[in-house]
Amino acid sequence: MTESTAPCGVADLLSVGEPERHFIEQAKPVDAVPTPLPTWNRHCRDDGGGVGLARGWHVTVGANTGHGKSLLGLNMAATAIEHGERIGFLSLEMSKAQIATRLYAICTRTSVEPLERGETFSPTVANQVALQIAEIRERTGGSFFVNEQPVYDLDRLDALMRYFHEEHGCRYFVIDYIQLVGARDFDTLLKQVTNASSRVREFAKRRNVITVGLSQFNRETSKDYTRSPIPQSLLGGSPLENDSDQVLLLDHKHKRHKETDHGAQTYAILGKNRHGSPGEFPIEWDFRTLRVRER
Repeated sequence: MTESTAPCGVADLLSVGEPERHFIEQAKPVDAVPTPLPTWNRHCRDDGGGVGLARGWHVTVGANTGHGKSLLGLNMAATAIEHGERIGFLSLEMSKAQIATRLYAICTRTSVEPLERGETFSPTVANQVALQIAEIRERTGGSFFVNEQPVYDLDRLDALMRYFHEEHGCRYFVIDYIQLVGARDFDTLLKQVTNASSRVREFAKRRNVITVGLSQFNRETSKDYTRSPIPQSLLGGSPLENDSDQVLLLDHKHKRHKETDHGAQTYAILGKNRHGSPGEFPIEWDFRTLRVRER
């Protein structure tokens, strides 16, 4: 009889010494990156250790158009920078200048208006923020890399992620947003989204990095403000949900503007979680500093 070889390795979990080897691994320090939302962090079990997003995880953040998914992605990046992460932010929509203005406001807790081009711009505030950013870089060792030219297709996206990882040591990636990768018309959109989601997830697993894909909702969910979104609401359908370790959704049903202090409130719904329980928790935006926090 011909001997066969296991194609992906096989372990007998009840064999002598296997439990001891397992618990040696379990006792090692957690290598995870917190998000700006403490309840979300506590829901990150397994390799997340209740700390945050673990290496090798692919996370999808979904929201309706104009409801804060890009700002949440930037807030996640700002929190990661405070923990020394080197970020690769792949923008398929915003320009480098737009991203820089928003990121600097978030990182320094500064009102964004004095940093914007035009009559509200303040050289004094801008100089102070530049000094604060230099201090953050020196103190944390974190970095934030962004593409200066548009990313039009999946191959270029993949090449840029590899470049950020291999040349700049990035281990945390945000893709804003995943439906824009090579999507030229609606007939090809679903196929492109499926391919992009699969490629990004594969990159996270193969390179042992964190990837966060920002996503729009489908047409039905986008126009229905009477129901809260679910993971199946993502534009592109079940492939995005299936590829994700976690799916976090911003609930447009419960979004409320706070006119008195320039903000808004809603709920974040952790609709899928391979590494713990699902859940939901209240969050709010400060439109002056663009920061997102848990209420």
